[in-house]
Amino acid sequence: MRLCGLLTLAALLLSACGQDIRDDWLRGEQGRVARVIDGDSLVLETGLVVRLVSVEAPAFAWNERLEHPYAEQSKRALERLTLGREVQLYYPGMTEDRYERALAQVYVSPEAGDDIWVNLEMIERGAAWVRLYADTAGGSELLLDAEDRARMTETGLWERYSPFHTPDEIARLDGEFAITQGRLVYEELSDGSCEYQLAGEPLRAEYDSPFGDCLENSEGEVELRGWIRNGTIYVGAPQNIRSLPAL
Repeated sequence: MRLCGLLTLAALLLSACGQDIRDDWLRGEQGRVARVIDGDSLVLETGLVVRLVSVEAPAFAWNERLEHPYAEQSKRALERLTLGREVQLYYPGMTEDRYERALAQVYVSPEAGDDIWVNLEMIERGAAWVRLYADTAGGSELLLDAEDRARMTETGLWERYSPFHTPDEIARLDGEFAITQGRLVYEELSDGSCEYQLAGEPLRAEYDSPFGDCLENSEGEVELRGWIRNGTIYVGAPQNIRSLPAL
């Protein structure tokens, strides 16, 4: 088990050192949720659009992309957690994206009991999966632990719509989010991107590295997640690659 061992339900709001994980984040806006856009975005009554960081929800149809079969269920899960309720935003890193959306960890305070960490709860319920960006990845270990539990128990989308695919399956996908595993073989740094081939597989992997600090060849199996385009899984950031325990 990563971090400090077994996480109890009460400890999910705590960091590995036993302190409230929110102590490491910038406290942001507070407001009532007026509308939920989808499973990872909502709008406050002030008009502020909030993107739940480190969470990737099944998407509705957009441009030429087909609607994910779990998109509506994911949206409803976020509505049940937040719609019409007061939420508090926290910023683990960059506070706004190019679309002027707040990039936040979101908490809601129920009438009784502890605050609910909405980002984690969406993962725990199997209503979304984890997707990390380097500048907002605070708390990612707890989110990945929650995803592991949802995946093991086939909760929510993991029962029928798991994004996990073998590298061979992914090579035939395009425009979809996927999680896979394999051994990375480093090839080159090209135009600010670290490029890899998965050993013995018809799949390439790539992530942005503006400073050229590419990971070396993986000694064992790794799990990686990202969007698939033309036989390549675009990981985005090295935080979306994690080592798997040796069997």
